[in-house]
Amino acid sequence: MMYYIIYVFQGAGLTGRRGNLIADSVQYVLNVLLTIPAIIYIDKWGRRPMLLIGTALMSFWLMLVGGLQGRFGEWGEVSGSRTWVITGHESATHAIIVCSYLFVCSFAITMGPVSWTYPAEIFPMRVRAKAVSFSTASCGGLNLALPWGVTQGLRSIAYETAVVLGTVRYGAFIHILFCFPETKGRTLE
Repeated sequence: MMYYIIYVFQGAGLTGRRGNLIADSVQYVLNVLLTIPAIIYIDKWGRRPMLLIGTALMSFWLMLVGGLQGRFGEWGEVSGSRTWVITGHESATHAIIVCSYLFVCSFAITMGPVSWTYPAEIFPMRVRAKAVSFSTASCGGLNLALPWGVTQGLRSIAYETAVVLGTVRYGAFIHILFCFPETKGRTLE
């Protein structure tokens, strides 16, 4: 959502370069601000609840964005490119913008900080450095692959891209629910 927020907002019907830039900037400010309480309270809230709540909320917001786009959008053109776009439904445009902000807030206060903390806490000392390195490299590799996949999705299946990504988040919720132990309060050893 954060990588392609400009395209999401364009597809939602937000027009004008200045309006889009301001709306995009709000998302980044929200991301930074809501990461702060997560960092402060991660030891109080626990990793597992933050992961479960984060994946559930992010899945919900993505599904809602996909549903709104599917219901009110149609194929059209934005800046000379074929795009799934909402026109004439200002309330749907505003709802997608709000859902996008809530998605980012859900990520920033849960998954953002925990995804970097958790790998360092689940591996034993003898393999920790290599395991965390692999975790970081995997994150980087997937972040490299994501732009290719999302770009293709937006061009071909449009609003269903959000539904697919929401389904992946729901799958992550199930995986975390059954496979991730709580590490709050445990020593690294």
